[in-house]
Amino acid sequence: MNLSCSSSNNAIINQLFLVHIYFAPRQAQNNRLRCSKQQYVVVVVVVVVVVVVVVVVVVVVVEVVVVVVVVVVVVVVIVLVVVIDFLRRVKKGDF
Repeated sequence: MNLSCSSSNNAIINQLFLVHIYFAPRQAQNNRLRCSKQQYVVVVVVVVVVVVVVVVVVVVVVEVVVVVVVVVVVVVVIVLVVVIDFLRRVKKGDF
């Protein structure tokens, strides 16, 4: 069956749709409700997945940043201790 966008095909489809709604209004309403519930469930699932992914990414990034900051602070403290010790020895004339 060729369903091109001709006016006769559209009229037939519209008539079939109207007959279906006229003879089965409850079933049509149930189908509409079922579709909306399914769409609602899909939207909720997508939102939950996106939130979980964002939280996991933020936690991983924060942990990486914290580890990098701790490593940088430890290295800076070690370098400062070595430089201060070296300057004290130079000042005393040990070198």
